[in-house]
Amino acid sequence: MGERKAVTRQLTRRYQTPFQRTCADPTVDVCDKSRLHGHYLTLNPAAVRREIHAVTDALATEVTKTFSVKPYRRLSAAGIPHEATTPPTRAS
Repeated sequence: MGERKAVTRQLTRRYQTPFQRTCADPTVDVCDKSRLHGHYLTLNPAAVRREIHAVTDALATEVTKTFSVKPYRRLSAAGIPHEATTPPTRAS
């Protein structure tokens, strides 16, 4: 699964990628391996990373847009609009 390498007192592990494990698996058909290898050669890791970040940023924007909290607005000196200016009196 992985390779262990002892450097000084620290143990370093290198794991294979899923693509490498698939290519090393004898149960996978050769035709599938060659098709997968052709697709693997077209991938650009930097472009894939940029695309992932763009999609996650768009998702975060969408989530925060729906659950945004409205800011607190302080009351003005005039008070709440359409509020009675005189306190209610008791009818006797």
